[in-house]
Amino acid sequence: MDNGTTVLGLFRALDPAAKALKTLQEEERGWRNLLVLSAMPFPEGVLEADKSKSRLTVITVVCALLGIVLGIGLAAGTALLYVIHQGGKPVVSGPPTAIIAYECMMLVALTGVFFRALYEMRLKGWQAKVHDPRISEGMIGIAVRCSTESEAADAEKIFRDLAAADVTRDSGSAQ
Repeated sequence: MDNGTTVLGLFRALDPAAKALKTLQEEERGWRNLLVLSAMPFPEGVLEADKSKSRLTVITVVCALLGIVLGIGLAAGTALLYVIHQGGKPVVSGPPTAIIAYECMMLVALTGVFFRALYEMRLKGWQAKVHDPRISEGMIGIAVRCSTESEAADAEKIFRDLAAADVTRDSGSAQ
């Protein structure tokens, strides 16, 4: 098979869908290119527990510190580059520098966390529109991308053995 095959198993209930997903993940083939489709939002851990570690806290702190340094450099650097002496007052004043540092800290921290959160979502790169209208009616779909015919046949067998309401195959639909 050149482009691979996407096998979609449709389940009426949550328990068989969870069993099928767990079976696919524990299979010796180690399928990792799985996609769960549902019209209903399930709480995290119902179908699959997220075992990835989040680094959002570390990224937030690092970006906040970078933002503070950037803000102090911006405020103090500008004041030192364009010196205006004002009757014995300091060239670099504390309160305005602190305000600029705070604003830069928030800007850099929020931007860094936003991009890290996008990265941690690990959005699937499926080019196919793996969908069945019955998913909108309450069924749960599990799609697996198979690179060989034997993998596709094994995935179909797993879906059928675990009480899938329907199993469809779409050649060359996912990448």
